[in-house]
Amino acid sequence: MEGKIDSELLLALDVPEKERIKTDDLNVGYSDGVWELIVRYSHNIVTEVTELNGSIKELLGGYGLVRIPRENIDRLAETDGVLFIEKPRSLQYELLYSKIISCMEPDVNKSGNGGEGVYVAVIDSGIDYFHPDFIVDGKTRIAVIYDEVTGRVYSREDIDNAIAENNRYLIMDKSGHGTSVAGVAAGNNGVAYKSDIIVVKLGEDNFFSTARLMEGVDFALKFAMENNRPIAINISIGNNYGAHDGTSLFETYIDYVTEIWKNNVIVGAGNEADKRIHTVVKLNDRSEMCEFIVGNYEESIAIQIWKRYWDDFYIEIENPSGERYAVPKGEGIYEFKSSDEFIYVYVGTATPYSYNSEILIQIIPDNVYVKSGIWQIMFYPDSIKDGNIDLWISGRTMLTGQTGFTNAVPETTLTIPSTSYRVITVGAYNGRTFSYAPFSGRGNTKNLVTVKPDISAPGVDISAPYPGGGYRLASGTSVAAPFVTGAAAILMEWGIVKGNDFFMYGERLKAKLIKDSIQNNRPCNGEYFTSNTKYLSFRLILNGRRHYRISKSGNWHKCTCTTPFYKTSIEIKSCKHCTEQD
Repeated sequence: MEGKIDSELLLALDVPEKERIKTDDLNVGYSDGVWELIVRYSHNIVTEVTELNGSIKELLGGYGLVRIPRENIDRLAETDGVLFIEKPRSLQYELLYSKIISCMEPDVNKSGNGGEGVYVAVIDSGIDYFHPDFIVDGKTRIAVIYDEVTGRVYSREDIDNAIAENNRYLIMDKSGHGTSVAGVAAGNNGVAYKSDIIVVKLGEDNFFSTARLMEGVDFALKFAMENNRPIAINISIGNNYGAHDGTSLFETYIDYVTEIWKNNVIVGAGNEADKRIHTVVKLNDRSEMCEFIVGNYEESIAIQIWKRYWDDFYIEIENPSGERYAVPKGEGIYEFKSSDEFIYVYVGTATPYSYNSEILIQIIPDNVYVKSGIWQIMFYPDSIKDGNIDLWISGRTMLTGQTGFTNAVPETTLTIPSTSYRVITVGAYNGRTFSYAPFSGRGNTKNLVTVKPDISAPGVDISAPYPGGGYRLASGTSVAAPFVTGAAAILMEWGIVKGNDFFMYGERLKAKLIKDSIQNNRPCNGEYFTSNTKYLSFRLILNGRRHYRISKSGNWHKCTCTTPFYKTSIEIKSCKHCTEQD
């Protein structure tokens, strides 16, 4: 039943464990003879899974997380109700390295909308619930914490008791990533400073799986539905494994949940545009060559080759020593052994959900590191109708910054799930230069239909809370996305909670954000950006707050006027002070 199993799982099942554990992604989901898998099914399969010595956690929409012994995966695929099985992928933070930049200054009159009555969910590394950004009058602003590591759920009362007892160990945020994201989106100095916060802690390390993220989204959405509140869900983690066309089970699940209840899912576009991880080969009637450099000390390398299903060609792989390996055209798994490494290649086919198919190359060192130097992939056409081939380097590679394609292409570098159609995908821009950040992922998606990101927000040198009560400067789409998450919460308060627009969620809210960004694509002095990028900034000034102007020299100045300069909380009008110069 290979047609029901995704290509990476098939390859992972074929690669010996002693080699598989050397890779960044192939071993994700495996532990002690049991695989955790993402499954889509047409009807209840609890009985069938149980009979296979497995267990299932049912999610919304006919998706589930199945734990099952390795030897029973094929029998699971043969089950009538199972539509497709996908291996979890690793996820990484979308953080690389102020609110003044976005004209959302906290230290002024807070009489306007602040996300009150709306949940802001942060699916991330946890939170420092003792940080003053999340406490008001000794009480927490966190509605609930779900710790996926322990399976424990902590209520608001539990958190308040922990604060009163100086108990800092309900959960920890070792990386600080979740604390920073939550602070920008909904802290006391954040955007939606009156919202209630839902926290899902995914794990203890810096890399999580797509299965864990799906479970976290499921929890947050069900909590909001049970409490009859709208919710804005922030996802500031992602990966680059997949066709980037929105068709994986992970992506389609995220799309599905955006269509139920009063919610919005906001995802960072990733930070891989300048990492040389993507390139394009245009294949016609003659052979083409693609080069990539492997730097020193790379523990494994994975190359994804994605093509249209109807294009036929075969490839050869050449290592820096000049050894060549011809990969047959037909579907299957092929293994090669050089003097220095194992090379596993899976030639796949189209899934039921996509007309793209994959050739996955996994390079595993025989000893410690992959051979450094220039590698080549030769493409030999057989039957070509489209000829557009995308390649990505996936996994936790590029440890030294040396690894990458020699002819890299920064487009189509959105990380997954920002490629999901219905999410709000957020890029990052530099508020000092008003330019799109060079690291920020960008589209289109592989299907060439969906243009991403949908909107951009400040993402360079953002002041964000950090565990221990302090603050740090952070950059990346990780901190750009929560600006939009907070903005979404404010719009949902204005529309749903206050009754101005009961349908202010989903595609309607996304359209509102984009429309206002296009119409108001200018700094506070009324001058328009020269870029045609859609920026969030200067769109969501709250009633009663002062605003800023930018001088010709690029310096920021607080306006001295106190007269409101807008019609509503989401429509900016300038005042006479905005035209002042240095």
